[in-house]
Amino acid sequence: MEPIDFLFASEGWGSVFPVELLDLVSHRGRHYAVPLDIHRTNLLFYSPQVFADNGLSPPSTLEELHSVAEILRAREIVPFALGYRDPWTLSMLTFEAVLVGEAGHEYYKAFCAGRRGASDVELTRALSHVARILDYANDDASTLGWEGALDRVSEGRAAMAITGDWGKGYLMTQGCRPGEQFAMASSPGRCRAFVFATDVFGLPKRAVHKANAIELLRVFGSTKGQDAFNHLKGSIPARLDADASTYDDWARSSMREFRAGPRVPSMASIVPLAFTRAVDKAMAQFARTRDPGVVLAAIGAHYELLGR
Repeated sequence: MEPIDFLFASEGWGSVFPVELLDLVSHRGRHYAVPLDIHRTNLLFYSPQVFADNGLSPPSTLEELHSVAEILRAREIVPFALGYRDPWTLSMLTFEAVLVGEAGHEYYKAFCAGRRGASDVELTRALSHVARILDYANDDASTLGWEGALDRVSEGRAAMAITGDWGKGYLMTQGCRPGEQFAMASSPGRCRAFVFATDVFGLPKRAVHKANAIELLRVFGSTKGQDAFNHLKGSIPARLDADASTYDDWARSSMREFRAGPRVPSMASIVPLAFTRAVDKAMAQFARTRDPGVVLAAIGAHYELLGR
């Protein structure tokens, strides 16, 4: 990839993106990509109808989530929809929702930077919460994708799911409306950090149509380009100066929370692929056995990859 510092200079991008985002697209002081959007990965989707019919409120802590789930299960309602045919969804739930929510964003950052260890009690506690969530889930979770899990919520066949806000864009393409077939809230936990992922685009070396590629990047980084894209995808602009008034209520709320922080990148954004693949594989086994040792062993065997 070619550095695109000239675009950051001419377009003023260095002052409109948060520092956490600039760090992700920079290497040795050079900028190599422009962020187009922000997705929140630690988000609770729930069925307003199921909660209203049962006189319940969406949980704001994991203890409340477990209490709500027990009540719903006793009434023969599936408390939690999961789809982990692709096990990265389990890793995202465990590390970016539960671990951040309970251990805090500072612990999460230290863990992803290689400054903690597989024997940490914070990890064991997070896996214990996830084991309970798995017990509340639909029986066919191992055969579903994340879309299938959200379909269960929007159809009222399950009460809750935790995933990224790309689920909003997906559900709206299915004809669902926020506040009716589904609603959203921050993932339950004591820490309310905003865990984010971003789609970025850069300039490949030896690009055949280099001038057009540069112009496309300029559009992606502009307020008009980001507005055109994010209204459709269900995400929010990566720029901090975007006009929130043109977005719906949920997006405006998400923009306020992202700007206020604390905000931390998704695990896949800041740790090596070899680590995430090993953890994903272990999480799939954990879903079958509920044995935390499998996950902790995978972390321990690959933890030296972090922080390099």
